[in-house]
Amino acid sequence: MAGCLDRAIDYVRLRGGRVLPTYIWGTLPQSAVMYFAIDALAHEDRSMIPWVSLLLVPATIWRWVGTLAMQHRIQTDLRGESPPRWIAALATVLSIRMLSAVALGWGIWISAVSWRFPFASIFWAPIHVITSYYGILWAGLVGPLFFESTEKDQKLVATLFQWVHGNRQRMTGLVAYVSLLSGWAIVIVIILHLLLTNLLVAQFLGLDASDLKLTFLSTSWILTVSFGLFLIFDFFWQIAAVFLYYDLQSRRLGGDMRLRLRRLRGSSA
Repeated sequence: MAGCLDRAIDYVRLRGGRVLPTYIWGTLPQSAVMYFAIDALAHEDRSMIPWVSLLLVPATIWRWVGTLAMQHRIQTDLRGESPPRWIAALATVLSIRMLSAVALGWGIWISAVSWRFPFASIFWAPIHVITSYYGILWAGLVGPLFFESTEKDQKLVATLFQWVHGNRQRMTGLVAYVSLLSGWAIVIVIILHLLLTNLLVAQFLGLDASDLKLTFLSTSWILTVSFGLFLIFDFFWQIAAVFLYYDLQSRRLGGDMRLRLRRLRGSSA
């Protein structure tokens, strides 16, 4: 499974600039809504939360469509032609994306409960891991599977569940690796913030860094950093999921992906 990440990194290096505008186009509405959501939560403005939540639903669906369009373009690059389905499969794919969001939502809620009541984590942690695992993989694999196959939707849904469940031992390591990278990214952001406030701004530039120190680890700081890191890792995960799909489909196609990446590398030179 580590090969999927390697090939995804190669693709980002070769063609990342071509698919990034599609991802930005899809995430702009949600980013704008999240700005107001973070502001409302930081100032405890309860009157704004219902309106922000209402706007967040269509903005999230728009982001899903944007990420699916990006995955469709990646498949077109790797196949040399457009996958047989796109608009026809969109409604079913969005429905499964909704199901994966519910699974991830349960995982986030359970994490919050465990943080509030540490002793409860003994019971809640396994459920959090399971729901997050299935939610992340369903969301990443459903697009490439439905776009490329012309089989009936019911059979494709069964295939998706079988892939994710049947390969759980192999894919658990992949999900754990991506989660570990996310954790290291948070640590790096905290270190950079401390260096910025205590060393660069205060000592080298001689400026007042009290405002920056005051916002450190505040509600707005945590939510902003978390959402920013989420966008970065989500962009990479949506790309990696396409390569994971071909790896699960067959080892032979996995080899074909490496050959197609070499061709892309040659055309980019």
